[in-house]
Amino acid sequence: MKIGLIGAQNSHSRHFCETINKNKKFDDAVISYIYGGDDPAECRKLCADYRLEECSSEEELIEKSDAVVITYRKGSIHYKPAINALKAGKPLFNDKPFVTDSREAKEIIEVG
Repeated sequence: MKIGLIGAQNSHSRHFCETINKNKKFDDAVISYIYGGDDPAECRKLCADYRLEECSSEEELIEKSDAVVITYRKGSIHYKPAINALKAGKPLFNDKPFVTDSREAKEIIEVG
């Protein structure tokens, strides 16, 4: 399974890469793609450290990935990629902060 990681700024991005790619916690899963528009410098570091392919948009990442992990530091920007991943039929892990609007949270839950 090729996992796409959306968000580079949050330290959780590195922790997911460490756990899944370096420590090989799951035999059939690897983080393969990243969209890190929130922190381009950290995105480049993650690509180099964990052999990730950088995507130019959330949409490209969702299309290429078998599953999606969202780690943006700001909950206010989780909604759009979460909904898009779910509507594309991708399994999703939406890291905290989940969202900042309760209506958005309800919709993510309903679509998921």
